Amino acid sequence: MITATILATLIPLSGAFAGLEANNTGAGEKRRLASVPQDAKLKKVYLSPDARRLAFIARRGDKEFAVVDGVSSEEYDAIPSPLTFSPDARSIAFIARNGAELYAVVDGRRSEAYDRVDSPTFSPNSARFAYAAARGTRRYLVLDGARAGDYDSLTPPFVFSPDSQRLAFIAGRGGREFVVNEGAAEQGFDLVLSPISFSPDSKRIGYIGVEGKREYAVIDGIRGADFDRMVQPVTFSPDSKRVGYIARQGSREFAMLDWMREPDVERILSRLAFSPDSRHAAYVARDRKLQAVVLDGSRSEPYEQVASGLYFSQDGRHLAYAGRSQGREFVVVDGARGPDHDGVGQMTFSGQFERRAYVARRNARFTAFVDGTPGEEFDQIEQIVFSPNLKRTAYLATSGKIPVVVVDGIQESAQGRVESLSFMPDSSRAWFIDHVGRQKKLVLGGASGDLYDDLTLITFSAKGDRMAYAGRRGQGYCVVSEGRRSQDYDEVWSLAFTEDASELSFDARDGSDFWHVVLPLK
Repeated sequence: MITATILATLIPLSGAFAGLEANNTGAGEKRRLASVPQDAKLKKVYLSPDARRLAFIARRGDKEFAVVDGVSSEEYDAIPSPLTFSPDARSIAFIARNGAELYAVVDGRRSEAYDRVDSPTFSPNSARFAYAAARGTRRYLVLDGARAGDYDSLTPPFVFSPDSQRLAFIAGRGGREFVVNEGAAEQGFDLVLSPISFSPDSKRIGYIGVEGKREYAVIDGIRGADFDRMVQPVTFSPDSKRVGYIARQGSREFAMLDWMREPDVERILSRLAFSPDSRHAAYVARDRKLQAVVLDGSRSEPYEQVASGLYFSQDGRHLAYAGRSQGREFVVVDGARGPDHDGVGQMTFSGQFERRAYVARRNARFTAFVDGTPGEEFDQIEQIVFSPNLKRTAYLATSGKIPVVVVDGIQESAQGRVESLSFMPDSSRAWFIDHVGRQKKLVLGGASGDLYDDLTLITFSAKGDRMAYAGRRGQGYCVVSEGRRSQDYDEVWSLAFTEDASELSFDARDGSDFWHVVLPLK
């Protein structure tokens, strides 16, 4: 690994951007992270989950090798898999091939050779590592470096429990399939269907088994009653104490909730959803050409259509949706029906439903109803958002062919199609991306930035009052923040402010060289 530090001249910016872009110059410190050897060709770059480690695959002649943090692996005929970082970013794994032999390589250590290696998987806590291996007709699980089991078939994915203490997967032997749960084979079936589900507390497990033409839910080793077909797989509540699934029997469908079968209907049109506090379960059902919301086994009034998804509040105390009856649409909150409209569009609720907003249509005109109060009419309205402190509201609208952004009732014109409307984390300013022809610019607090072919990696400071992003023109990327714009690079990633927002750092590739760059902002 070569390390070098140089000063990079920063380019003065044109255009005002409320402090983000100004006609300033400065210097940034660059530290070389790694380089692709001159006799090699870069194949693909990979970043760790925390974006602090860099790895890539390169090819030299007819050989391939991995480079992790500037250190090269041995060379192989091929590296046919991605480079996989563990969730804590401390380990990295990949599959390598020499001739007909394949290996799992973990932190530079190569496994024994197999005819096939598949699905390298780290546990959520990064302490365990599993993959599938094969020799001839035999299939094996290799867990934490030890080969276990001897199967006719082995079907990834490997599913770790949330606490990483249990591993489950589907295997087969003698024409039967079964789930292997932390080394122990459960009951056999003709077929076991994915997914395997662990409860959030990691203590419970559920899946669907098939015997002949019949299907069964298996929960904690107990097989339930048979049915024709699974509609929704086994689902656990957030507190892990409740469980449900949806199945079909003949021409009818039904929900099973805590092993109790609810009344059947023609079709269940949504997923069975538990409230965040696990006390309630709801879904949308259709029967006799009418639809209803079923909440804890009780049906709402019938509607021509349940015209939206189901929205639970974070405390589980409220449920909202849109309904349609006699050609009119309305919002229903906790069973109470709101005003009638020609149509109801996007619905937005704060976490505890302290604030509520939706788009309503009347005679081809649209109005935003915010906390029950209608706003101005427009030709179109979408993307209603609340600020993080819940004190402000913004949405996109169209008046004639002119797009506008409405922030706290005040209109601001945009040049083109608007996307990504939001507020700064400190709620001080609204921001959005404005499409101008084939280019984009970021608008923050009413001030426009420069035009780029694309904008990515939007990043905020810890206090939520500063923003940075990467802009692309042609094949070059630069980083923009607080009156600074870096030089152009081939790739940019890992943008981050320091805790006091005095500096902005990022990693970048310039040709064959990889750099860590620090821009001073004060």
